Amino acid sequence: MKPTSARSLLWLSFFLILLGGLGMAPPAALCATILGGLLALAPTLFAPGKIRLAAVLLLLLALALSWSHYPEAQKHMSRYRQQGANP
Repeated sequence: MKPTSARSLLWLSFFLILLGGLGMAPPAALCATILGGLLALAPTLFAPGKIRLAAVLLLLLALALSWSHYPEAQKHMSRYRQQGANP
C-alpha cells in the first residue's frame, strides 16, 4: 500500500471517529465509529512502520467508542420501534 493512500485513509478514519465521538444521535455515532474503524483496518494490515502504529491506535479507539455507543444505540432504536407501534 502506498504511504500516501494509507495516510489518506488514516485521516478519513480519524475524522469519522471524531465525528462519532462528538455525541450526536447514538445510531449515527455508532455507524460513524464503525466506518472509521473499517477504514483504519487497511492501513493496519498493509501500511509500513509508523503509519501502521497510528492505524492500530485508531482501530482500538474505534472499537472502544463503538463498544460504548452500542447499548445507547440499542435503547434508542427500541424506543423508536415503540413509537412506531403506538401511533
